[in-house]
Amino acid sequence: MKRFFFVGIEQSKTAIAHDWTWTDGHLAAKQLFRVLRRLNIDPIKDCQWGNISDKNILQRIGIFYHRSKQGIVIAMGARVDATLREHGINNHTTIYHPAARGKIRLKENYFRHVESRLPLQIIGLRR
Repeated sequence: MKRFFFVGIEQSKTAIAHDWTWTDGHLAAKQLFRVLRRLNIDPIKDCQWGNISDKNILQRIGIFYHRSKQGIVIAMGARVDATLREHGINNHTTIYHPAARGKIRLKENYFRHVESRLPLQIIGLRR
């Protein structure tokens, strides 16, 4: 059972050129996968991935909520957060996008940020 549904904005030009998706673990996903593994979350087995630009993303989120009683939708970035809210999806957590720039980009800073934002105690992972 997937416990997390991470939602990004859209595939980058590089990802499209290489036919990579979030589950391939390249580009921005590499930073986030590293954090998830440190939190004992398997990025493939425990997580679902999508982009707000995906044609059927709202339907996929609805199905995720229906199937996963304690599942958590994570908006990656303020734009995704705002779009989810516009569509009435308010029961989600927001993190900085893994490709964010500045001090948050440092591995330890990003780890602490994601760890603080994910309600891991709810699903019995840690804290």
